[in-house]
Amino acid sequence: MTGHIVKRGDAYRVTVDLGKDPITGKRSRASGTARTKREAIRLGESLARASRPGDRSRTVGYLLDEWLAFRKEDWSPSTYIGAKSKVETWLKPNLGELPLRQLTPDRIDGLYRRMRTEPNGRGAKLSGASVRRTHAALSAACEQAVKWGWLAANPCKRASPGKARRPTVNPPSFDEVRRIVEHGIPELGPVVALALATGARRGELCGIQWGDIDFEAATITIRRSVVQLKGGTETIEDQRKSPVRTVSIPEETVAMLRERYAEQAAFAKSEKAALLPTAYVLGEMPGQVNPLYPERVTGRWRDAAKAAGSTARFHDIRHAHLTKLLAAGIPVGHVGRRAGHADGGRVLMSVYSHAVAELDRQSADVVGAALQREA
Repeated sequence: MTGHIVKRGDAYRVTVDLGKDPITGKRSRASGTARTKREAIRLGESLARASRPGDRSRTVGYLLDEWLAFRKEDWSPSTYIGAKSKVETWLKPNLGELPLRQLTPDRIDGLYRRMRTEPNGRGAKLSGASVRRTHAALSAACEQAVKWGWLAANPCKRASPGKARRPTVNPPSFDEVRRIVEHGIPELGPVVALALATGARRGELCGIQWGDIDFEAATITIRRSVVQLKGGTETIEDQRKSPVRTVSIPEETVAMLRERYAEQAAFAKSEKAALLPTAYVLGEMPGQVNPLYPERVTGRWRDAAKAAGSTARFHDIRHAHLTKLLAAGIPVGHVGRRAGHADGGRVLMSVYSHAVAELDRQSADVVGAALQREA
């Protein structure tokens, strides 16, 4: 809601724009008079609160906005941004103008059907997991509306988002990854090199700063993630689901980073800029004060993979890294901590069952050999 304050004689006239009624289509306003500027500001806030939509004019979009504002303080930044992304990308554009009382299971299922069958902006259809995550956001908002007395029941409980099938992990080999890099632009190389060396997620790679690198110890501390939003990015320091972790990196990666640091420091100096510890390793020169957009990473990789005749996704580099560690016999718990999982390795046991099964086969071979020696 917007408004304005105008001084008239010894008083202040306050007018608050309440927006367009989603049913009548007419705009409405509330107004009042105050003696001082401070009282006028408080009056404007009071008019806005007192003019919240009634039962007949509340929309789904209004509920979603109120729900996000209500839950923001309880969530980690990444959880809030994830929920807001689903609201802004799918829920408000498709259901936002609908009066809340007209939100029915069939309308909700119609949205889910479009999400599963119609290509998005990149020409791809959404996975069942993406639909279910969107469903979870809408259902939580509707459940809050029930508590507030805005809805008699949660219509999402009778909707059908479908099942989320965990995709089979078939990671590319390191050689295939390197072959894809050869078909990409030069800027793709450092991103992929860090992905192979750390197994970090795309947003985490974009969030690495020079101060996170210990050249002498050959480690990188992953402490933040970059999330892309409409019109820019947001850097998340508080990652509750993926705790801060320090990972060791091979010497060839250290050498690549030393060379990159020297080049960027020299370029920054030539542009009368400074390369600070808070500069992003993959940021834009000079100075790297802004992180690389995660979607730009995906776009560069997609173009290179297509040119190389590969269907591998950028996230598959993470799969390749973790699979390589598991196949080498590195303990599942350690691999999970390196990956940023806070579940003791449960995700690894389910997602990387192919590698875990191979470890189990190796375990049987070790036991068998011991039995033969001691027979």
